Amino acid sequence: MGLHSHEVKIPTHEGIDKLSTMYTYEYPHPAITADCIVFAKSGEDTKVLLIKRKNAPCKGYWAFPGGFMNIDETTEETAKRELEEETGLKVNEIYQSRSIL
Repeated sequence: MGLHSHEVKIPTHEGIDKLSTMYTYEYPHPAITADCIVFAKSGEDTKVLLIKRKNAPCKGYWAFPGGFMNIDETTEETAKRELEEETGLKVNEIYQSRSIL
């Protein structure tokens, strides 16, 4: 896997407001996701792995690899599965650094 530099496109305030109305449900249900932040050393530099989103919301924007948890998974299993599905990277160990509610 090669390392590449890209400009990161950040959603505008209007874009975020649009997303909040597009993905609002009449009967809300919780959905748990796990996202991975992967660091790599390249000489003196530290790089962060990002993926370009293929689907809405935020299609075409850069994001951390991750996705929705299956009913029979832990958050750690979800993170490992999503990282492999989206990047091809397999990891043995994963560390939860923070939960955001």
